[in-house]
Amino acid sequence: MRKDYSPLAFKIIGCIFLAQAVFFVVIDIIGSLVLPQTYMMVAMTIMTFSMSYLYPQFKQKDERMKHIRYKALTYSALAFVVYYIVLSGIVQFDIFPLTAMDVLNILSALMISTAFTTMVVLAKRN
Repeated sequence: MRKDYSPLAFKIIGCIFLAQAVFFVVIDIIGSLVLPQTYMMVAMTIMTFSMSYLYPQFKQKDERMKHIRYKALTYSALAFVVYYIVLSGIVQFDIFPLTAMDVLNILSALMISTAFTTMVVLAKRN
């Protein structure tokens, strides 16, 4: 029987992304500016650590995992609507000065994080 190294690979890649994200956050704090890559690095870190947990379960392709994926994407779609409304309000009322690129980076990072975090929560609950 062959050993599956995919969860370990996801953990290693997650550690690399985590190191990059910490580096970007430190640069953001020191330089008092927010790099657009910071949001994506944090989202990719969350995604890879989530996949290291979910991979053995996703490999099975059973009805339970299909149901978890469906529910997670439904919850993520609802969260996307909430994120959109909040970010629209922030931009419209000029609460924080955000550019269009900032809004897109924040939305994409939130969607990646929400989808995979929701899958982990649903997989642990079921």
